[in-house]
Amino acid sequence: MSQPGWYPDPEGRGGPRYWDGTRWLAPDAQARPRGNRGLWWFVAGLVVIAAIVLALVLGPRGLGFGSTAQPDTRSERPSVQPWDERSESPSEPGETDEGAAQPEECPSVGSPVSRVDADGRLRGGGLSVEAPTAPGWELSPTWMPWMSEQNSVTRMVVPGWVASVDVGTVRHADGFTSPERAARNIISCMASSWMFQDFTHSETLASQPFSLDGHEGWYIKENVYVSGREVAGDVLDVFVLDLGRDGELSVIVGCATQDHDPSISEVQAALDTMRVD
Repeated sequence: MSQPGWYPDPEGRGGPRYWDGTRWLAPDAQARPRGNRGLWWFVAGLVVIAAIVLALVLGPRGLGFGSTAQPDTRSERPSVQPWDERSESPSEPGETDEGAAQPEECPSVGSPVSRVDADGRLRGGGLSVEAPTAPGWELSPTWMPWMSEQNSVTRMVVPGWVASVDVGTVRHADGFTSPERAARNIISCMASSWMFQDFTHSETLASQPFSLDGHEGWYIKENVYVSGREVAGDVLDVFVLDLGRDGELSVIVGCATQDHDPSISEVQAALDTMRVD
């Protein structure tokens, strides 16, 4: 306790003790203000009257009583909504509205690296792909902090805009609870992050199960659109696999620029080489 005042006796003798800011005063030395009892009762009465007046003015709801608000029981996150939650008529699945509601914050669990092994493969999360070797690709990572073991390479398409190939993992504990949900959440996290600051809407081109080397997963192909840029947006290919890792799902993400044939073909060529290591 740092503030002077009356507190319960720390020695448990029943009566209050006075703390002067540095020490407890002995019971016989306590300068308890006894001559101002009338003033204290007057102040207490004013407080009670003020509380009654406030209750009459605001009513029970104004004071937080009788509210019908329900606690937030959402457990799946990140849960970027594909429509404005204030609207009574959400969009059809596969397309998000301009000016959509802000998503929940995506988790931040890892830091990226950019490393290609001696065999020319990009590895992370038990998966690997052949790293693109065309001119312009370099060891420069993207930043997807919701991924662990993230390893990526990038290619500048126009100033301030890159294509990329990423591998890594996402965690069940962060809301990525199944391959399908994880794939959707990854796209939502990307669309709501710095990667697409001028995001307007997206369009799902494919969403389906797939398998790789005997492991089951989910694949989503999505067009993500932006405004005010030299490019229309990106084509995202998101593959999520359950490799049986404890509490984790493995991920490969290809991010190519719409209408930019070189990045589209180079990213696709890398994705065609994916395998379980």
